[in-house]
Amino acid sequence: MKHVKDGTGVRWTLEEANAALTEVSQPMGMVVENSSLLRDLRVPATGRFEGRVWLLTAGSQAREELADRAAERIETAQSALRALGVTMKDCALGLVDFESIREGRRVELCWMLGEENISYWHEADAGFSCRQPL
Repeated sequence: MKHVKDGTGVRWTLEEANAALTEVSQPMGMVVENSSLLRDLRVPATGRFEGRVWLLTAGSQAREELADRAAERIETAQSALRALGVTMKDCALGLVDFESIREGRRVELCWMLGEENISYWHEADAGFSCRQPL
């Protein structure tokens, strides 16, 4: 990948971000699947995505072990996404942003697991509800 990494982070062109989707989709799928498993186990996961802290409620040993393994898989996948330079926004939707420049402004190219390519963007200080077609 040829994306630019400067002091403010990683900047992607649309072409580079679309080319990276094959690398992004596998860890993002792992996050979605294991986040769903945690919800199904009704074990709340707390903390920020970057915080690497998953606090589990008490329950049966087997359920806790299953939840621990799911949380470890989520952390591994999140680390892979961070290493690629993308920002995970929603683990249930499989939503990630790629920092980019559009008309001289910092924006986010917005992609959701299952979408064939990146077709949306939003201002850097906005979110999913404000995404616009490219």
